[in-house]
Amino acid sequence: MRSEILSKANALWYVGALICFFLPFFEFSCQGHEGERQKFAQSTGMQVVGDQFTVTDPGQAEMWEKARGDSPVFSATARVLTILAFFVLAVGAMLLFLESSFAKTIACIAGFTAAFLLISMALGETGPMETSYLTDEMPVISLMYGWWLATGLSLFGGVMTFRLRESGTGEMIARWIGASVHPGPIRP
Repeated sequence: MRSEILSKANALWYVGALICFFLPFFEFSCQGHEGERQKFAQSTGMQVVGDQFTVTDPGQAEMWEKARGDSPVFSATARVLTILAFFVLAVGAMLLFLESSFAKTIACIAGFTAAFLLISMALGETGPMETSYLTDEMPVISLMYGWWLATGLSLFGGVMTFRLRESGTGEMIARWIGASVHPGPIRP
């Protein structure tokens, strides 16, 4: 009974990570008039999938749009990795409602996989962009709290699900490989 309640509670970590996909993942900024970085747009995780962003400074964003032309904001790889991370988290959350120890193992792997996909996506997208406009200063993409929360909750959910798994998983794997699992001293 306790395991069932914890399993459903662990699904909340994954659901929380899924909700974070609707929070800002990236911030676009450039060199301002007074030498400081000036934010001009941001994108949520779902906007990454659609190669979109929300303008926060229309003047800067308009110049960037003209210079950028038809080139995409995010790479195809970033869009695919974001979709996969979202899908893997959704599957992991659903699996935690099953009673199977194997389902919990797959849900644990899903949490770690989603975090890995999000980190891979961020490593490929952050830093100076390929497009510059008006000056030699290139727009920079920075990570925002939505990405940090989604990645953190995915990792935490994976860790908590790993802890939740009962020894039944080890016994099941041992049966698969033909070994017997029993307590007692190891004999030479």
